[in-house]
Amino acid sequence: TTADRAAAVQVLPPIPAFNHRFEMAGALLQTGPPRAFYDALFKAFQEYISVRLDLPLATLSPTSMRQRMAERRVSFAQIQSALTIWQTCEQALFAGQSQSAGMSSTWQQANNLVQELDALLGVTG
Repeated sequence: TTADRAAAVQVLPPIPAFNHRFEMAGALLQTGPPRAFYDALFKAFQEYISVRLDLPLATLSPTSMRQRMAERRVSFAQIQSALTIWQTCEQALFAGQSQSAGMSSTWQQANNLVQELDALLGVTG
């Protein structure tokens, strides 16, 4: 029944550190240098993935994220989106490829993915 399925879904609370960092990234999208934006977004994204998928930050990697997302029955498209966000941020921070032209689309992609994952994983707030 629908009630049984609803009871089976673990309800997860909001993540204050993620919310704060994600808001900072949004503010930097408008006013900040690309490197600062990608740094804030990457840290927020890693915090979110770590908490939501129960992966310690010390062991968080694209591979561990992909594996845990697959275990949680996250769609292939959503997994690919997460990997793209990760790679875009890494390239901006560590390969000097921080282009301001892609900031808005990367932030929107991250925002959409977080909302989708929250719905899938049963997040409140």
